[in-house]
Amino acid sequence: MLTALAVLTAAAAGAASIALAFKNIKGLQPVGRRLIRELAAMEKTVRARYPELAPFTEEEVKLFSFNILERQKPRRRSPFETGLLGNIFQEATVAYARKRYKSRSYRELIYARTDRHEFYYRESKRDGIEVAIDDKLIGFFDRRNKRLLKPSREEAYIESRPAAGELLTLFSSKGKELASVYMRPEEGNPNPRVFAFVSPLTEKEHTLLLAFAIYYVLSQQT
Repeated sequence: MLTALAVLTAAAAGAASIALAFKNIKGLQPVGRRLIRELAAMEKTVRARYPELAPFTEEEVKLFSFNILERQKPRRRSPFETGLLGNIFQEATVAYARKRYKSRSYRELIYARTDRHEFYYRESKRDGIEVAIDDKLIGFFDRRNKRLLKPSREEAYIESRPAAGELLTLFSSKGKELASVYMRPEEGNPNPRVFAFVSPLTEKEHTLLLAFAIYYVLSQQT
């Protein structure tokens, strides 16, 4: 069973392919040739279709939208969904690929990238949703309780608490309020915001919040 996963390091640094990254992580358990091939195909397809993305800065996070700008369904030569997420001005900030499985071991695989980072989400039937950023596993996503957990699963980087109206107030594990997130897209709004409020963030908080938000937005899609 997979206990640690890694996606690509930044392209600007001349990173290896996903397949090579999987083979070279210390302690990584075998994931199967099929999954390695599909991960490599996902990364290659996303980069070819969406080579340029708008910078996803702290200010851009405040404009992040639930709206999917582009969505290409699986085809014979590309057996996974690809698409773009963007801001309220319809500028693309996230490119992604996702595939659902009928496997005994895993259910879904998502690869996403911004202008600076790459994110990986793998849902297994046994271990939940593993989350990796760039070159290392950072923890697990608790879908039911809307938390981003550390690898130990005993502490949360980000956890949600109910707020007034249709909001989820997110906190870091140290108690700092990071943002307020709408529970669902606003009806009738063609570009509904994800965040109602975002506090000043450190670089680490910004990246972790993106890891939470990207998966949260994609999880709202059927």
